[in-house]
Amino acid sequence: MLALGCSGRERVVGFQKQGTPVDAGQTFSAPVLMTGLLDAGDEIQDPTLSPDELDIYFASLKNGTYDIWHSTRVAIGAPWSPGVLVQELATTSADYEPDLSYDGLTLYFSSDRPDNSTARIWVSQRSARTDPWGIPQIVNLGTTSADRGPAVDVRGLLMVFAADHNANDFDLYRSTRASTAVAWGAPVAITEVNSSVFDWDPAVYDSGLGLVFGSRRSGDRTTSDLFETTRASESTPFDTPKSLAELNSPMSEGDPWLSNDGRHIVFSSDRSGISQLYEAWR
Repeated sequence: MLALGCSGRERVVGFQKQGTPVDAGQTFSAPVLMTGLLDAGDEIQDPTLSPDELDIYFASLKNGTYDIWHSTRVAIGAPWSPGVLVQELATTSADYEPDLSYDGLTLYFSSDRPDNSTARIWVSQRSARTDPWGIPQIVNLGTTSADRGPAVDVRGLLMVFAADHNANDFDLYRSTRASTAVAWGAPVAITEVNSSVFDWDPAVYDSGLGLVFGSRRSGDRTTSDLFETTRASESTPFDTPKSLAELNSPMSEGDPWLSNDGRHIVFSSDRSGISQLYEAWR
């Protein structure tokens, strides 16, 4: 097994923000169920969209184990095409929590391949958005019980993910690098954000200055809610996280994806009885 933290082919091109970053604290609209991706009774989670929001990758148990699926649409607001299994990334192990790079040429994801043992973060690359994905390589982030839920900023220089360094408890960690041609640095716990219970499912926006994540810190601590925090610069800590109450329900919410301006969110919720995708705007 080849352990990699970078690749010379990984790159981010044509970077620009999608709009002025949203003011912290601005509320989202009521969540809307996303339809058409798979059959109505299929479990769907872990969305990640391209910057033009015409491609979406997600995870589903449709075939009995978690696999990564892909769908497209011709314009924002148009219906999504029926999801297609990403065959070149599918295994008999669980493959889930995809995160698409800004240029659409790199896909990070979680997997317990090759033997259904421990979740690790993997990366696959391609030369063009119309090409199939290349053979995935494991990302070396040190030794933990599990690494999951990668979220990489639009520059490809910051990764936030969940790691199980303590028994039965995930916390959020960050890793940085100076360029996409070098390996990821040693992970550092985001101590100002983490709580004594599960903190996971991160998503970053505003080039890493905004963070939305799932946490069991509220209520009876058995279901996950979405929380948001921001920071003034890369060298300052994140503010105290605040609940995204307008998106949360008595059931579990998680797996957020946000546009880089923080104005569009897609997330999973089992409020209907099964995990499905919802979206909202601000």
